[in-house]
Amino acid sequence: MLEFVWDGSASVGHPEIDRQHAKLAELAGTLARSVADGDRKDAVMRCLTDLYLYANGHFREEEALLQSLGHPELARHSSMHRDFVQNVDGLVDCCLSQNAPYDALMDLLHTWYTEHVLGEDVRVLRQEPCRA
Repeated sequence: MLEFVWDGSASVGHPEIDRQHAKLAELAGTLARSVADGDRKDAVMRCLTDLYLYANGHFREEEALLQSLGHPELARHSSMHRDFVQNVDGLVDCCLSQNAPYDALMDLLHTWYTEHVLGEDVRVLRQEPCRA
């Protein structure tokens, strides 16, 4: 089973964003356990919906923070968020079918969490942007 761990080492220095990253890890972990335990499709979809809705709210707040900082990577970061949402949308549609691609979904979520949240967000949000 894939794990989603928030231990604070990837803190970006913004308490609300860090709290949201911890919550994303918690929600992704709940989804991973639900999939691994072979829960019924409706239980998995409920977990996925909770994660999806929370992530969308988080993306809006993170992008608002970057905008308020005048961060030069706002457009690129926002584009990454949109791409993620589109990818998840496609997999959710497939998960509603008989042959749900849960492995592909979990791989996408794990890659996103490790590369984007623990990597990209740390890189972008820890740096001090140049103000024009």
